[in-house]
Amino acid sequence: RSLELYLATEDKSFVQSAQQYLENIKYAKDLYAIPEDFVVDNLGDGINSNFQDYNALVMKDHKTIIFTSKRDGNLGGKTGKGQAYEDILTSTINDNSEWSAPVKFEGFLTEGHDAAVFLYGGDTKMIVYQEGDLFMTQKGEDGSWGELQSLGKNVNSKKSFESHACLSEDERLLIFSSTRNSDNGSL
Repeated sequence: RSLELYLATEDKSFVQSAQQYLENIKYAKDLYAIPEDFVVDNLGDGINSNFQDYNALVMKDHKTIIFTSKRDGNLGGKTGKGQAYEDILTSTINDNSEWSAPVKFEGFLTEGHDAAVFLYGGDTKMIVYQEGDLFMTQKGEDGSWGELQSLGKNVNSKKSFESHACLSEDERLLIFSSTRNSDNGSL
């Protein structure tokens, strides 16, 4: 029923997006019907630590990853639960297929939780999580990431926790997770 309402909208761009998502679902089902063998390679001790490392964002050139980690040495030390705060780290691969030691992301890390969420805009824009809210940053001409800009009160709520998001290719539809209650009790 929700899909029918969504497709009945007069905004054709939403209809086109929904139709593209349906095509993607069909394609995924087709791929599942024809299983393929694949190899999972460990990226090495520098990337995969004894701590929680997750949400790797791979740049389009496949030579740089940005990921979130709760490893010792992160800014802010440890939480009250004994775990390190989240930090955003980055690593690059060399011509010998070896990943560099991860380095802390420069520019906007805090002593609280900072997490890489979603990379878009040809690797020039990123959604970032900080302390319960979602922000956007954009890469400047010099290659450095700019100041964080809040995604606004329609996304971030003072009474809830928003931590994950993805954005449609045309950057018009944001899907995000939140602990807020909806007006009608649905998602």
